[in-house]
Amino acid sequence: MLVEHAVGLAAGGGVWTVGFGVGGSVALCLAASQALVRGVGCLGSPATFDDWGLEPAAMLEAARHVGVIRNPEFPSSLSAWANEFGVLHPVQAATAMGPRPLLVVHGAEDDDVPLSDARQLADAAGASAELHVLPGAGHRLQADPRALALLVGWLERQGP
Repeated sequence: MLVEHAVGLAAGGGVWTVGFGVGGSVALCLAASQALVRGVGCLGSPATFDDWGLEPAAMLEAARHVGVIRNPEFPSSLSAWANEFGVLHPVQAATAMGPRPLLVVHGAEDDDVPLSDARQLADAAGASAELHVLPGAGHRLQADPRALALLVGWLERQGP
């Protein structure tokens, strides 16, 4: 629904999705099922969510700590919530992207998401992927001017 709305607003008949961290992986999973998404940018994004459900209480505590979950009533079932992490498969989504472009940018010093995740995403997408590893960069790529320059340059090269 969101993609269709964005396409209606965009000139050129398609949209590009971009996300940092988890947002990039979610954008990739969305694009795999939406032909109207012309390409995806993933910056510091995990290749899997499988380990998120292994310790759901710790994940819930972390999500509350950073403010992602604010409702004290959520989730109604911790085990059902943990099972939902297994629904998203970014590596499979990268494969399903087919020939559509995928930008993968990762910090060489990322302590939150291993560099191997970036390589898995790029390898799964094959020739349509562009992988950049930023020396000295950590996980917060939205604050790294090199990452933003790569993203803007990549989007400009994609055309209208």
